[in-house]
Amino acid sequence: MKYPYPTKKKSFSLLNGIASAKLFCQLAIISFLFTGCADLRLAKTAFKNQQYPSARSHWTALAQKGFPQAEVGLGRLLIIAQENKAYDEQAYREALELFYSAYEKGRVTVVYDIGQAYLKQAKKTGITSQYQSAYFWLSKASAMGLVNADIHLADMELDGLGTEHDTKRALTRYKNLVASGHVKAASRLGGIYSQGIHADRNEQQALYWYQQAIALGDVSAELKLAQLYETAQSDVKNLKRAMSLYEKLAKNGNVTAAYKLARLIEYSDPSNIGMPDSSALHWYVVAAEQQHALALLRLASIKLENSQSPGANREALATYRQLSEQGIGAASYHLGLVHEKGLGTPQNDQMAFKWYTKSLEQNYSRAELRLAGLYARGGGVAQDLKVARDIYRRFAQRGDINAAYQLAKLLKEAGNSGLARRWYEFAAKNGHLSSRYALGVILSQSGSQQDAEEAERQLAEAAIQGFHPATLYLGEKIFYGWNAPANKTRGLSLVLKAARENIPGAVNIALTFMDQMDDSGSIEQANACSKQVHEKIPQWFLCSGKAPEGVSR
Repeated sequence: MKYPYPTKKKSFSLLNGIASAKLFCQLAIISFLFTGCADLRLAKTAFKNQQYPSARSHWTALAQKGFPQAEVGLGRLLIIAQENKAYDEQAYREALELFYSAYEKGRVTVVYDIGQAYLKQAKKTGITSQYQSAYFWLSKASAMGLVNADIHLADMELDGLGTEHDTKRALTRYKNLVASGHVKAASRLGGIYSQGIHADRNEQQALYWYQQAIALGDVSAELKLAQLYETAQSDVKNLKRAMSLYEKLAKNGNVTAAYKLARLIEYSDPSNIGMPDSSALHWYVVAAEQQHALALLRLASIKLENSQSPGANREALATYRQLSEQGIGAASYHLGLVHEKGLGTPQNDQMAFKWYTKSLEQNYSRAELRLAGLYARGGGVAQDLKVARDIYRRFAQRGDINAAYQLAKLLKEAGNSGLARRWYEFAAKNGHLSSRYALGVILSQSGSQQDAEEAERQLAEAAIQGFHPATLYLGEKIFYGWNAPANKTRGLSLVLKAARENIPGAVNIALTFMDQMDDSGSIEQANACSKQVHEKIPQWFLCSGKAPEGVSR
């Protein structure tokens, strides 16, 4: 059989030594065999305890005597040594030569090691032929009943690596592995159904499979289940259960759970955001003490946002810089933000551009959106609207509604209202309130009765959800008559509501409207309506009797 990496001829083959052994007495042969077995046990124990130099020493001596088990061990050590290093083709070549040599000597279970070696090599290089070799050898391992190979085969089938993309076959493999008690397969299924990438998103299925994984002893699945409870978009969502699971894991030393618990406590109560309560701070500190990068970043941000002390600001910035030097892109991103906004340091767009660029080089993709903003206004770099639009468009096409909104703004400013409207519609449909408002303004100016009705619906929805520039604009339009006869009472009530929410210009507009109204009773009615709305009575259109069709009440 020919292999990509030819095997070397061994001069100390045990079998050849015994075949020509007429030089040794039977006792010597038996003694030799027992010594080899003892050394193999020592090597295996050292390997299990991660005492790799000792394992290498034993296996090297035995490999020279032709022991195939020792060749497998040495090959595994070579592969392990490559895990956190840059790609070294020679190391993989030597490992595969050892594996092939053991295979030729009858150590057939080494097919799994050969498949894994090719797979790890392919993940570093991306070379298709290496994925194909991995799939070939892992398939042989699967046929021999080595079930650990099936998890890799299923992963490859799911992504179409080294074989045809086949979601159905991959899912069947995972489910068969769960049935046989494989610990990781159920968690894989949970991830597939929660992400909705390779199969239709199904949070009930994700919940079921994560629970199966936990039952099989996969402790990592508890964190994934907590994340599902926290982020689910269906009735699976249960923040109380998420918090309980995070707390359980955090108390058992899971630093990621401690950080996520702190975030959940902070953001589940709007009054906490920006200055978390003592419970959230406790868990941030717990995670930070274990050098959790995001916890360190959050504590630095809290310090920067809430302290007037120059010393505290310097400490926060030092934390950002230290983490940035460690390659943490989020830290470089925060350094960009503080320079762009002038938080704890003088405002400097050029420095912001420098740090955002470094963050992007550290694979923190959000930094590119901040760079787009700098290109759009010429902050710290020559203005380039095309670059800004291209960046926003790429993110918008991936479903980022904030990028869609920014893209629409630039397109509108460039005079392309038609395309701007499409992106505003996309973002508005996905709940972006500024886009609802902007879309309402565009539609209100078209002159079409149908557009006017849709404009009122979009503006009313934005207003009801608390975006009060829409409240002011809607009040002005209704006061002067738009999409219906003028309704001064209703229009004034909305403008007064905007004034109560401190929207710039609303007070002056309200005074102007009251000067144009002769009936003091209507003014009092409008004021009463605005107070009721301000007190969150869900009768947004009390003065008119009904809301536009399709608007939530």
